[in-house]
Amino acid sequence: MSKRRLEDQLDELSQLREAGDDDALQTGVLKAIKGKNSIVAAKAAVIAGEMMMNGVADELVKMFERFCVNGVKNDPGCRAKVAAVGALYQLDMAEPEVYVKAARMRQMEPVWGGREDTATELRNVAALAMVRCHYGDVMNELAMLLADDEHVVRAGAAKAIGYRGLGDGEPLLRLAVLGAEEDVDVLSECMLSILQIGIEAGIDFVTGFIGDESRETHERAAIIALGQSRLESAFNVLREAYERTLDEETRGDLLTAMSMLRLDHVTDYLIGLVRYGDDITGEAVVRAMAIYHYDEKLKDRLLDAAREASVRQVIEMVFD
Repeated sequence: MSKRRLEDQLDELSQLREAGDDDALQTGVLKAIKGKNSIVAAKAAVIAGEMMMNGVADELVKMFERFCVNGVKNDPGCRAKVAAVGALYQLDMAEPEVYVKAARMRQMEPVWGGREDTATELRNVAALAMVRCHYGDVMNELAMLLADDEHVVRAGAAKAIGYRGLGDGEPLLRLAVLGAEEDVDVLSECMLSILQIGIEAGIDFVTGFIGDESRETHERAAIIALGQSRLESAFNVLREAYERTLDEETRGDLLTAMSMLRLDHVTDYLIGLVRYGDDITGEAVVRAMAIYHYDEKLKDRLLDAAREASVRQVIEMVFD
């Protein structure tokens, strides 16, 4: 297909969506889903999921199967397969055979200097879909994904176990954390899911890694997970660790995690550090609150608290 023809088909789908004619849109989506071009089919599948087109679910299954055949040629990057499984997931369709096949799929494609597995996102979407449809053997499948060669898939498996929210998944997560895993993203997802499954026991487990100088990656992952948890009880842990820690990098991580909690009284505490702390502390706090760079009211509060010109300069830079 020529580039111009491809652009025309993609534009046609966009125009159908904007027109507001549901019947015409579904007809156009079905036509694209049944087509041979993976890019066009992928866009149509995304629309089907977002618009909750339950009537096209059977064709989405057929689309997935079709693009599994000679995938490197027919669906480079797994774009169509990801879109099909993602749409089925959004439509809350119980298609365990599709999801299991997707969760086990590898698609090695040539890249500069070797080959790359382009099915990682597909496996992650499938993990969530298996959980949502209550697939009976889901924990065995997630255990396999938790041992995947690709760190992004291991992190996705940990997230899916947390999404499932049942206690029988926690031992797998703890085993991953206590085992050979050294990727901070995977570790933090495992710890966050542990916190989601059981707050009290989870806090005790995750907190145990803070201050452990022999496992710096685990400590950083624990700090990230506590920040992402948005748990009230996480603040006390993070604050106490901050107040006893001397390492500047770790202190910066702890400030960022506290900022991520998005709790009003935590914001008050951080602003208090700007008001009463030295310039180094003030600048570190402001950088940790960069996730709120759009918040003019917070900027004004920080400017009001800042006593040092260097801190005010950082505020202006971060909240530009």
